[in-house]
Amino acid sequence: MSIFSPILCCLRQFRKDDRGIAATELAVILPVMVAFIFTSWELSMVYLVKKRTDHAATVLADLTTQSDVISNATYNGYVEAVEAVMYPFNDQTLKLHLIGVSVDSRSRVRLAWQRTTGGGTGLGVNALPAGLRVPNSFYVISETEVAYKPSFLSGITGTIDLKDSAIMVPRLTTSVASTN
Repeated sequence: MSIFSPILCCLRQFRKDDRGIAATELAVILPVMVAFIFTSWELSMVYLVKKRTDHAATVLADLTTQSDVISNATYNGYVEAVEAVMYPFNDQTLKLHLIGVSVDSRSRVRLAWQRTTGGGTGLGVNALPAGLRVPNSFYVISETEVAYKPSFLSGITGTIDLKDSAIMVPRLTTSVASTN
């Protein structure tokens, strides 16, 4: 009998013992699973807010092109509709930009009117792509911007800026006029 016999015997028993393996695996896997769940949650929320932002830009342009004149009261109604589209994410910072641009017979773009909500610089005539500069035409261009602040990962990602724009042609008339 050697001096190492008791140690070797204990090592053999330890190697055969499988109690506590599940707890060890859980301790290793649980943080990874929790991180995956929170990341998946945040990615799905960003996706949903982006889809709402895209839809809000389309709704704003679509409502504007259905009328022949836009006033401040009409625009405020459109803003309420866009805020309803953004529900339940309407607690995020929302900026709306809406412009009407006309293209003259020489394909020069001129700003006819502009509305902005939530701050920002707004849109310019350069928002109209060169391929859409058809002589004697009128376009309504809307843009929505949302500064999305994640619920769980805001310390890591910070604020995520989401933006989309829509360009449409008036439906009832050749142009949309502005009052006020």
